[in-house]
Amino acid sequence: MNAPKIDPEPLLEYLQDETKKTIFDFVRWATHRNTRRYARHVSGLWRSGIIRSLRSPLLFVFFSSLSLVLYHTAKDRAWISPSFPTLSLSSTQPFTLSSLALSLLLVFRTNASYARFDEARTILGAILCRTRHLARQGLAWIDPKDADLIALLERWTIAFTFALAVHLRPDGDVRKELQGVLLPSELAALEEAEHKPSFVLSVLQHILPQAGVSDYLQGCMNESLAQLETSLGSCERIFNTPIPLMYTRHTSRFLMLWIGIIPFMMWEACGFASLILSPAIAFFLLGIEEIGVQIEEPFSILPITYIASVAERNIREMVKKRELTRGIVGRGRRGVSWEGGLGGPLDGVMNGCNAVSGQQSEGHFERAQKRCLFRTHFSSL
Repeated sequence: MNAPKIDPEPLLEYLQDETKKTIFDFVRWATHRNTRRYARHVSGLWRSGIIRSLRSPLLFVFFSSLSLVLYHTAKDRAWISPSFPTLSLSSTQPFTLSSLALSLLLVFRTNASYARFDEARTILGAILCRTRHLARQGLAWIDPKDADLIALLERWTIAFTFALAVHLRPDGDVRKELQGVLLPSELAALEEAEHKPSFVLSVLQHILPQAGVSDYLQGCMNESLAQLETSLGSCERIFNTPIPLMYTRHTSRFLMLWIGIIPFMMWEACGFASLILSPAIAFFLLGIEEIGVQIEEPFSILPITYIASVAERNIREMVKKRELTRGIVGRGRRGVSWEGGLGGPLDGVMNGCNAVSGQQSEGHFERAQKRCLFRTHFSSL
């Protein structure tokens, strides 16, 4: 899809920052759970992307409060005629009655948006698994002597995840993402395609008949391509179909009218403090709605490029260690003793198995070796 350029720089900066923050490891989780987060989050309030996005409505509330404060100050000090009306609400009953409806609107809005966000992340995870699965099938079933076909499958399987990232991002650049992955002629052909992920799937579809595998195995690989096509369609469905616009419009109108009246209610009870309290209340309520709007389109926030990089790294590792994994299976089937070693880190793994299993029977020892080897191999994928 040819997305138009988005002009608001603060929004793009906010989305880019959040993209980096969504990749968590052990250190980030520890920081995230630490109770110092309260001080950290409050101290970073003025750097918040939410505040930058809400700058206009917050300034509107602030200047409304300021105008009301100046008006009542001028009236109290007789700078203007005392006959001018008092602009304040003596009763909070309208806010009490309407606050429940506003709360329900905001809750439903954020819940619906998060459901879309969660579904998108699940789909991207399935795409990552399916691309690795397709690469693993090809490496296991294609003749090892056909190195060119294996390399072709590797390049275009990696290309799918990056093409999807470009397809779903307004600032995606396919040449930047796939420079060095595809050959120059292949990259030029992909750039000319209008729907780049579908073009990559078409190339992969034409690779499969060249693999020289049985119809059953080719059908298994076709199933992987079909799953990728389904996931692609699901991503496009989320991107192209927002939450019904009447819901978004009604929530925005309700919210703006509600916070627009806040200064009139706050003056009677809080006086000059309403200059601070009115924008603060507006920020909290508008912030909830803004979060829902931002995560409604999740692909600008989710780390799609990072997921594509993970797929590339995993697939290249599988290709690199293909002969090693074949050697493990070949030695095991021939009954070759492990004492000679397999080379590399697997020697240490087998030594660990020997130490753990030294007091077990021979049958248990062999099974323990296989379990250790199995776990080590698949944890590297």
